[in-house]
Amino acid sequence: MGQRETRSQRDPNPETLSPADDSTDNFSQRDIDSMSSQRNLTNISSAFSMVSLRPWVLYRIVHRGGIRVRKDPNKEADEDSPTYDYLEVIKAEANSELMNEEGVLIKLFGSEGWAFKQYGKRLILEKVENADSLNQDLSDESEEFPLWFKVNCPDGLLVQEDPDPDSPSSLVLFLNGKVFEASEKITRSAHSFLKLASNEGYVLFESLDNKFCEICHPPSNEIGEWWVQVLYAGGVRVRLAPRLHAPLSGLQIECGMVFKAIRKFIKAGAEDCFLGLNISQSPDEEVLGWVPIATRDVQVLGYCEKNLPKEGNFVFQAIDPEVIAVQSGPHLNATNTAFEISPYSVFKADQVMVYNCDSAKVAYAHLEDKRGWVKCSEGSKNYLSLLRSFPNVIPKERCLRIDREDELIPHLGPCFESPLASQEEKLEKDEIYVSTVEWKIPAKTRESDAIYNFEDYEMNDLSIVDDICWAYIDEKGWVCLHSGQFPDKVAVSEVESDESLKECEITL
Repeated sequence: MGQRETRSQRDPNPETLSPADDSTDNFSQRDIDSMSSQRNLTNISSAFSMVSLRPWVLYRIVHRGGIRVRKDPNKEADEDSPTYDYLEVIKAEANSELMNEEGVLIKLFGSEGWAFKQYGKRLILEKVENADSLNQDLSDESEEFPLWFKVNCPDGLLVQEDPDPDSPSSLVLFLNGKVFEASEKITRSAHSFLKLASNEGYVLFESLDNKFCEICHPPSNEIGEWWVQVLYAGGVRVRLAPRLHAPLSGLQIECGMVFKAIRKFIKAGAEDCFLGLNISQSPDEEVLGWVPIATRDVQVLGYCEKNLPKEGNFVFQAIDPEVIAVQSGPHLNATNTAFEISPYSVFKADQVMVYNCDSAKVAYAHLEDKRGWVKCSEGSKNYLSLLRSFPNVIPKERCLRIDREDELIPHLGPCFESPLASQEEKLEKDEIYVSTVEWKIPAKTRESDAIYNFEDYEMNDLSIVDDICWAYIDEKGWVCLHSGQFPDKVAVSEVESDESLKECEITL
């Protein structure tokens, strides 16, 4: 009679398993006596007559906060209860709905517990109509042994001493979901058996009517260096072990951020690949946190080139006429925060990140006050311009004369990219107007370059804005009074004489 398998024999990496992953539970003496009484069965079909092939249904979690499993449908879930994330797919028993005062619950497949299908009027789970699209097409016929298999039988499979329907069992039970390695497949009449690679016995693979095991991925644990970028809109939470239900480390990587992974782990039979990173950021100590590359059909990470944010002191001006959303991370998929950047406003940033996204160059700036990230450019479209220094904005009254041959229409903001005001606000040639505000950036100096770090930074090959002065004419708009970079765009001049100033005040 074979010995009962140990934990180390069941899984090549036992220290990474959670209790939910353990496929063999401790049996009581009553359970062992009950299984021993089955050894005299003469037909393997009667040994599996108690197998109830309960139907199951796949659901996708549509609640953004995820779910927590309840042991009792009428009691609150414990803090250490299993959790599932937003958009994960779970398996539930068909027709197991239970209604209480809070909502509708369903029973998860495998006696894991209960989860809300609907909480009050809020939908928590959505039925997956096309379940076949979630499964990979793996065929054992095209592979060579040894192979890894997963038990796909609700009540589990007994390990037998020989590949024969009449062979007694070894008192070892592989529960549903158990993953094991097989060294060969042996077919006897109408039954096929898998020989365990540990030489502990044989497991029924298929009969004429049913298939009790399915081929699955082998384990993988690579050490290397991979650069990846977070693509999921809500970012990714770092776990303490390479499992979706592992405890969280408290660290979250926002969408768009790039980091280096040093380990790649795939558990035998699992569809999820995890990347390990050094969450302590210490080169001498490998303190690993784990993040999934994908969960089911949701892509979380993408491989990329090494591209870390450039740190420095940056000053940007919003040049888009619409408000610009502040995002949680430097990526087009990142969620919007509650903050916005107003048109033509100026702000400071401490990081800039430029990368290629779908063959288009994308740039983001990180706000110095830590509110989030602002999109600088996408492809040929610019949302921000880079300033040499923070502008001096002071109240200053002066008289301006229009020097153009035709009328001049002022801008809505102190930048050439801003739209023009309406036709009613046009300024006539040779007329004198009073401006009340001065918006000025001085010319480039060594001191300004020492304060603001512009080395090697380019955004769509735009030059840095400096040596410019704008004046605001009340109820009209902004006109450029001086530009060292674009002198041909200046169409006004200041009137210096006191008499002209008095004449202008009397006229207005």
